[in-house]
Amino acid sequence: MKPFNIHSDHLGYRMNILISVLGKIAFPLKQGLRLECIKDIKYILEKSGRTEVHLVDGRMLVVPESLAYYEERLVSDGFMLLHPKALINFFHLMELDLSGEGKIVMCDGKQLSVSPENIQVIEKCLHENM
Repeated sequence: MKPFNIHSDHLGYRMNILISVLGKIAFPLKQGLRLECIKDIKYILEKSGRTEVHLVDGRMLVVPESLAYYEERLVSDGFMLLHPKALINFFHLMELDLSGEGKIVMCDGKQLSVSPENIQVIEKCLHENM
């Protein structure tokens, strides 16, 4: 891979390409950025006007961008919107519960409700990969 020129006017664009190639995503901090492996993100929730990124090691990052911002960037990496307030990484999905209103269980035991429209999409996807 050709090294990047850090003085380039296109540094932001080039950094986004580099981060994508490495399978990482950058989250803003008060004084900089934190890079996290995309595969280490379990789910992202929007709660009370804030966005929470939940990671496999139990950490939670509160980030300023909206859930829609991350949906746009992560849908091609195996993420799916369960409903308007929850985005999950399919890699960490453990169970689909079709009893009652429908919910999923993540690898950490967290249960998340699924919109009626998406329950069928998830069920179809899982059946196709059995």
